Amino acid sequence: MSNKGAFVVLSHSHFPIQRGENKGKIQTTESCQFLDRIKKRHLSTSTVIIDVHKRDFVVNRYRQEGLTYDQIEEHIIKGYADKYKRFLEIVEADIPEALTLTKEEVEAEVEKLVVEDENKEEE
Repeated sequence: MSNKGAFVVLSHSHFPIQRGENKGKIQTTESCQFLDRIKKRHLSTSTVIIDVHKRDFVVNRYRQEGLTYDQIEEHIIKGYADKYKRFLEIVEADIPEALTLTKEEVEAEVEKLVVEDENKEEE
């Protein structure tokens, strides 16, 4: 598989809620695919497509200005960590540090950042 591409495709569908207390609000459904090839339909309908070898966007229709590859990768790790890590292993791509840490190590890093932010605010 190493001679093929390695892409993560995120697609979003938006539907109005028809019943209940949230009637009239919009519900968003996300799908995430890990592919070795992208098709024309992916290029025309996906919200985001990233190339994990080049660490760059193929498609970026996300509404946020200045969205970075690292931010999208962080989103993928939060929702699809096990699948994403396995995909990166299969396609022989670099595995981000966030996927190599244990839950306890991640929590310790987050706590460290919170303390640093609090200290900066006090200065």
